[in-house]
Amino acid sequence: MWYSPDVKDWYKINTTIDANKSGNDIYKVPAEILKTAVQSFNRSYDLYYDFEIEWKFQVNKFSRYYVYFHFAEIQQLAPGLRRIINVTLNDENILSEPIILEYMKPVTISNKNATQGFVRFSIRATAESDAPPILNAIEVYKLVTDLNSPTDIKDGMYVFHLYIYLSILLFNSPGNLFPSISRLLHGYA
Repeated sequence: MWYSPDVKDWYKINTTIDANKSGNDIYKVPAEILKTAVQSFNRSYDLYYDFEIEWKFQVNKFSRYYVYFHFAEIQQLAPGLRRIINVTLNDENILSEPIILEYMKPVTISNKNATQGFVRFSIRATAESDAPPILNAIEVYKLVTDLNSPTDIKDGMYVFHLYIYLSILLFNSPGNLFPSISRLLHGYA
């Protein structure tokens, strides 16, 4: 779901130019999302968000969450000017050093350890920044740890073997129908 909240003191910006999708973008954020962003009115204001207050989303106090922040500088800043930001999650800085955003180059950061109990973040421009903080997208994942599944642990292997069988039967080669299965076969050969 792509949801764009209307948050006080945030304003939306966009571009028609696609972000540079270099080979090292492991998150594969859709171009349409990277073309839009929110920013604060000036460098003095943070982008602050509390899921319980703003989204009316009741987080479970005992659950753990992983949060991914997606950034791309979509404004062409004047030569020599930079947008430098810090990100805090639940009042803890999740960066070892501030991020310097580069024009149309996507950056994704996340918390290394799951946060527990609530999801609240702040994106702040550093004192050295020439532009206000920006955010293109955020993803929040609840960690599910219930491993008491009623299915048999071998169920996945039956599906795996069915894909291999169909691939060999239909195309006489395990790599033609499902290339990822071909790569897996080398590990099981």
